[in-house]
Amino acid sequence: MINRVFLRNIKQKNDKNRDNILFNLIKVALGLLLILGIGEIRNRGSLQWFEWVNLDIFFQLRPSESIDDRIVLVGQTEDDIKNMKSAYLSDRSVAQLIKIIKEGKPVAIGLDFLRDQPIGEGRQELLNIFNNTPNLYGVGKQTGIPGDPDFAPIAPPPINFAQITEASALEDGDSVVRRQLLYPKTTPPALPNLGLVLAFMYLEKQKAIKPEEGERKALKLGRATFFPFSNPSGPYTQADDGGYQISFNWRKIKFHVVSVGDVLARKNISGLFDNRIVIIGSYAPSKKDKFLTPYSRTLGDSPREMFGMEIQAQLTSAMIGQVLDDRPISLAFWSPRQILHWLIGCGIIVYVVLTFLSRKWIQIVIFLLGSSAILGVISYFLFLEAMWFPLVPSLIILWSLGIVLSGLDYEFYRVVDNRTIKELNQRLMELNQQLMNKLERRQAYKEFAVLSDQFSDKINKELQNLFNLKLVLSEKESWFKQKLKESINHGKISLELNQTWLETEIATEKIFESFDTLCLKLINHFPRLENLFSNYDLFDEIWGYLTIEEALKLAIKCLNSTYFKDYHVELERIIQMDFQSGHSNLEKVKPGRFIIVFNRIVDTILSKGQKGENAYPKNQAGKIYYPTIEIKTVYKNKLKLTFTVEYLIETSLYNILFCQEQLDYYKANLLIEQDNTKGQTHWIIDWNIWHSPDQ
Repeated sequence: MINRVFLRNIKQKNDKNRDNILFNLIKVALGLLLILGIGEIRNRGSLQWFEWVNLDIFFQLRPSESIDDRIVLVGQTEDDIKNMKSAYLSDRSVAQLIKIIKEGKPVAIGLDFLRDQPIGEGRQELLNIFNNTPNLYGVGKQTGIPGDPDFAPIAPPPINFAQITEASALEDGDSVVRRQLLYPKTTPPALPNLGLVLAFMYLEKQKAIKPEEGERKALKLGRATFFPFSNPSGPYTQADDGGYQISFNWRKIKFHVVSVGDVLARKNISGLFDNRIVIIGSYAPSKKDKFLTPYSRTLGDSPREMFGMEIQAQLTSAMIGQVLDDRPISLAFWSPRQILHWLIGCGIIVYVVLTFLSRKWIQIVIFLLGSSAILGVISYFLFLEAMWFPLVPSLIILWSLGIVLSGLDYEFYRVVDNRTIKELNQRLMELNQQLMNKLERRQAYKEFAVLSDQFSDKINKELQNLFNLKLVLSEKESWFKQKLKESINHGKISLELNQTWLETEIATEKIFESFDTLCLKLINHFPRLENLFSNYDLFDEIWGYLTIEEALKLAIKCLNSTYFKDYHVELERIIQMDFQSGHSNLEKVKPGRFIIVFNRIVDTILSKGQKGENAYPKNQAGKIYYPTIEIKTVYKNKLKLTFTVEYLIETSLYNILFCQEQLDYYKANLLIEQDNTKGQTHWIIDWNIWHSPDQ
């Protein structure tokens, strides 16, 4: 027969494996759903601003570069406006400024002032300067929005078309310029940005490098190809990719700056413009030709905007740096498919690690913080190599999976632990019940030992009757067989056979009666071990009515051999009885239940003090010195029987209830007292009326 505990353990193990598989499937499904959900949220542009800010922080953290000596900025400062008493330079002043710069033999000159209308005197002088200076370029804003007062188109000055450029800045949704326009207008005739044309002039004159069409019809200068930006790409998911624009790799660089007033006064400008690119523009905050860039925002100060001519200088410097110095002008962005593949792979790695670190909360926090730091460092170093890394969605997936999966682990194992605790509690209760049953069986065996001698006499009588009757039947059977052979022709023998048959029937009936009696007694008194003593009538019939003193002596006599076997002690030696004269021979009672109560009390005294702090002392041979049990009667208007021992001993609640149930038969109460000062325990049986309920 298969063990029930084994089957239960197998079932629990199967249930646990099934729950683990189901839980892991839920984790995988939820993790994948979370990754795809974050990817979809990103594709809808909800993470775009955070990724822009991450990009800005990396630009601000990058090391500073030395001054670019190839470019000089001539700016109209606030002092110039104050000294000239005008916010605008007249056409004559601009013409004089360009003439002085031209004398310095620059490679190219870019005028980042809008001159669609005459300003002051000297209009013709300015136009003559443009016509006589082929390396001079003016600007307009022909890509504006008609009817919009803030972005209305502005025509260039009336000069040669080859000298006309655009001065456009491409702002993102948060008004920060991160991308650069090479050709704001790509439809024929295409208009290049001012910074791009200045780079063309410098490369052509210095290195004889001219623009040409490269791979995928992209602009090519020497070995460098400038691929246009397309949406979605990198941190951009909802961006306008009109015109020819690039993802710009801003330089942390400065340029030589000189004021318009100093140039007009020819102050400290000797050799300043020689073989350099010169950009003329506004350098006064009041002119509002300023834009936010990745370097503008800081945590502590107000944003520092970059002047328009500085943005054009950044484009020129980056174009030349890409061609001559192999410094990338654009950031290499990941495609949406590459980003999705990375996010799924990142999620798988996080899932595996978190599964390995299940419920190790400190290690999980260290992993999340460490992984975040590693991703940040990797992303930054890739950025320094002009490669963009999807840091923001990676961190969101890392922490989202970390929190969600750890929360799932916590909740799952909390349920599992609660269920395990519940099962363990149930198992503990079962084991406790089994232990109680074993203790009760042990006690029952002892109590049966008290009664078995008397009860066995009854059984032996029945068995002896059966044995005697068996002998009679055997003799009759042999005689019957012998006579059967002789009865064939003798009528007298036939008569004797009939008589023998009658005697056999009578003997058989007696056997059956004895057998039924024996079975009935066994069934009544041994239906199961726990109910061995549910019926005391048989034993009480054997012993009859006894006084309390006689009952105690009978109990000691019946239990002595059992206790000697269990505890190696003789009850007669450790029990002292003291009965008040005149009160030991009270009305007699049936002693069966009283003997059982006596056994429980004595067994508690002998068994409870064998271990722990209350253990009884031992001699060198390991023999236990059991305490003396003093039993005495006290009679003051009612009878009390007291068991006293010189130790503090606890009695289980079950034994107390069991003994009280037996004593209810005698209308007696059980009281247990501990005297801590004397170190004594008293079991007191208190009779209100000392007599048998049967009388």
